[in-house]
Amino acid sequence: MFGTVELGTEGDTTESVESGEEGEMTGSDTKGESNESGKEGEVTESDMKGESVESGKEGEMTESEIKGESNGSGKEGEMTESEIKGESKGSGKEGEMTESEIKGESKGSGKEGEVTESDMKGESVESGKEGEMTGSDTKGESKGSGKEGEVTESDMKGESVESGKEGEMTGSDTKGESNGSGKEGEMTESEIKGESNGSGKEGEMTESEIKGESNGSGKEGEMTGSDTKGESNGSGKEGEMTESEIKGESNGSGKEGEMTESDTKGESNGSGKEGEMTGSDTKGESNGSGKEGEMTESDTKGESAGSGKEFIQSKSSTDPNSLILDIPLRDKTR
Repeated sequence: MFGTVELGTEGDTTESVESGEEGEMTGSDTKGESNESGKEGEVTESDMKGESVESGKEGEMTESEIKGESNGSGKEGEMTESEIKGESKGSGKEGEMTESEIKGESKGSGKEGEVTESDMKGESVESGKEGEMTGSDTKGESKGSGKEGEVTESDMKGESVESGKEGEMTGSDTKGESNGSGKEGEMTESEIKGESNGSGKEGEMTESEIKGESNGSGKEGEMTGSDTKGESNGSGKEGEMTESEIKGESNGSGKEGEMTESDTKGESNGSGKEGEMTGSDTKGESNGSGKEGEMTESDTKGESAGSGKEFIQSKSSTDPNSLILDIPLRDKTR
């Protein structure tokens, strides 16, 4: 199923597996099971209907299967996950998060905010260092590797969980909800039909579900995302961004890391400074070259592989109707 191994910046249209520095990962296939072991917070994952028990050090967690309930307690990065119809609540310190996905299981273990994500029917287990993460898409695999804060996003029916350092954020999938509250980058994600409200400090964000509306205000890196049929307007400081819904149009203006995103069938044009990006349309091709924050986007049916420096993002999607969130990470130099 996974024919190629890609290391680069341009989105490969086949399944790619990326490895790099801090953030190396392996993803299991959609219906297989992956067991990854690493350092603190090592974890093994059962398949979609199984049960997983994770134990280790910082960020230790236990997770119920999709219809079960999970309770997690521990230290930094600790998380609990609710099932699709449950609710997730997360409290703790840096990067702590709780997340529910539609029908999959996401497991995170490691250090501060480290997280791994399983795809919709598969299981992916990734472990690494600070902020390291991997995201798998529903039927493909999207892998991103790079340095601190690097992030990959799953497609619309998968689950994407990104966590790292200050201001780093994760976006729920098209039918999911993200809720963020707490301190640096901390976030909780609501289930598919819930609503998200987020308040807190740096990088904190709130995201509405596909048919809701989100309003976000705060400090650096704060963002608001519109639902699939709404419109989003975001204004703020560095890294702030607004995202259009799948069929809308987005206009973004600001400073470093600012970005604009076209809808799934439109075209995106981005101009600005560091972290600026352009995204190809859903069935087009993505080519990304540049400096920090540079990203490449694969088309809806391809797989994207991204590797590079901070702020790198890779996205894959298997459905043209998916709502994919592009999340600018905070400028590490600040």
